Amino acid sequence: MTLENEPTSWKDAIVSGLDRYAKRHGTILIERKRFLAEELPSVIMETRSRGKTPWQTASRLLQELRDEGFLYFSESGVYALNRTVVEATSEDIPLDVLENATAQSTLQLTEFETASEIGKVRLRRGMQALRAANLRNYQSRCALCDIDDESLLVTSHIARWA
Repeated sequence: MTLENEPTSWKDAIVSGLDRYAKRHGTILIERKRFLAEELPSVIMETRSRGKTPWQTASRLLQELRDEGFLYFSESGVYALNRTVVEATSEDIPLDVLENATAQSTLQLTEFETASEIGKVRLRRGMQALRAANLRNYQSRCALCDIDDESLLVTSHIARWA
């Protein structure tokens, strides 16, 4: 904790900025570019920085916080607050962030409503026979393109219909 007359350390200012960003957006996911655009002016003011490249200092500190385990850098290109409880159903969270939360024991599963519905489906008759004949005649490949994964070779891929 600093006195009112003393500047805040860069690390403390970045951590405070991360907390503000997360609360403001209701997320644990931090987009670096957006974070810097929104929080860097406050960080500069809190630290009383006079440097010419404050965004580089902030970026370096984000990397250090990642290396220390405070942040997790996702394969999707965003940082995630690493030591925060992650509610799996609260937002669209990348799979690797959920796996990281599981490893950190911070993943929380909440109950949510599910329901069943009855619906009508339009079926096109004879499509299985057409699919089987096409797979047989073209050695389990599409006759029109290079697809050879049988799970993708559904009949609507072979013969379109609306």
